[in-house]
Amino acid sequence: MNRELRYAALLLTLAACGGDSPTGPAVGDERPEALLRILELAESAPPLFNPEVSFWARRGQGTEIGIYFQDPEGKRGEKFAELDLDGESLQSYPDGRPFANGDSVLITMRVVDPAKLMVELSPAGLTFNPAKPAELEFRYQFADDDFNQDGRTDDEDAKIEAILGIWRQATPGAPFVRLGTVSIEELEELDAALLGFSRLIIAY
Repeated sequence: MNRELRYAALLLTLAACGGDSPTGPAVGDERPEALLRILELAESAPPLFNPEVSFWARRGQGTEIGIYFQDPEGKRGEKFAELDLDGESLQSYPDGRPFANGDSVLITMRVVDPAKLMVELSPAGLTFNPAKPAELEFRYQFADDDFNQDGRTDDEDAKIEAILGIWRQATPGAPFVRLGTVSIEELEELDAALLGFSRLIIAY
């Protein structure tokens, strides 16, 4: 799925928030971390190639940056998470100043816990254009397939996979909020549009 199609799908998902979902939590639902099960990486998952990455994002220029697993030779392998910005994504600095074309900001993405599917994006307070939001791609191909940790992989885990979502915690200790999430099953990938930075997880 190319960038334009992903953005269109994410914007439609953002617009469809509200109401209860018959298959799982609805967009906007809030839960404390204690009531969420965050996906964990399998013991056989390869180590991370770059658990933290920083880059300068510039208004007027699209860019993407990612965290990856190691391949068998210790080089960059498969994707763990990627942040994708359109040239019009940057809206305002943490202090509220709007971005002008050419303005830039240093963005950092890091893995919070190497055993879980959890990343943190900074600087806090950075905001994005609702019409061209930042996009987070999150892969779970190396997650433990026993999602509910009951000692077996079965139909219950398949049902859980269908309701996996990306959840956002605005500040440490705050509840997590479920974001509109697009699932690309063949890639074992979840995508979400971001209007601001925070801690993000794959959970149910």
